[in-house]
Amino acid sequence: GARGVPTYLERISASPDGTRIAIGGLQANVERGLFLDGQARTHETAARAMVRIVGLDGEQLDARHFDDRDRVSALTWSPLGDWLFAAMHGMETVEILDSWSLELTGAFLDVCGGPDGLWTDGDVLWIACGLSRELVAYSLADLGGLPDEVARVSLLPPGGEVLDPEVLLGKQIFHRSADPRMTKDGYLSCATCHLDGDQDGRVWDFTDRGEGPRNTISLLGRGGAAPIHW
Repeated sequence: GARGVPTYLERISASPDGTRIAIGGLQANVERGLFLDGQARTHETAARAMVRIVGLDGEQLDARHFDDRDRVSALTWSPLGDWLFAAMHGMETVEILDSWSLELTGAFLDVCGGPDGLWTDGDVLWIACGLSRELVAYSLADLGGLPDEVARVSLLPPGGEVLDPEVLLGKQIFHRSADPRMTKDGYLSCATCHLDGDQDGRVWDFTDRGEGPRNTISLLGRGGAAPIHW
């Protein structure tokens, strides 16, 4: 699997039988860089989405890293515990995994903006979408084909969106890795290192770009002013 440190462990989900716990987040490869190991950092080797399965004693039972995905923001098991659903926040997908092998068996693509919550009763998968302000439901009747969307519910308050349109658009762009104009292959968004504009507490080796090791800093209150790391 990918090297690095598990970070942004936002969601955990227990299996229905209570014997396994799935932990989703991001694997930050802070071990790579010209200064650290002689290898230049690339967009494919900086960070990637990950899921770990642990027992109740904390022992790691299995792990999976995902190609072309930025961060696991939500997890849920099917009622029988045979499937595990993982939401990818920036890529706006939900991956379907065999819970015993963690093999990828399918995916819901282009579901919504910023999926950050999942729930299922076995027949329907509900997806909470924080950045597009909606709940989306897909049928689980046929996981081998293209899933059917069965509901889309607005989560906007009666008065409408509370954020200024430009602020909301900026937040969506900042957290999105699905747009090839912002990132190649979907691995990285601005939020990969600056979730909600804050910092990930990591030191990254930027020697290949002439800077050396750099601490990620919070962007809150900076108004985009440089430098954005030190």
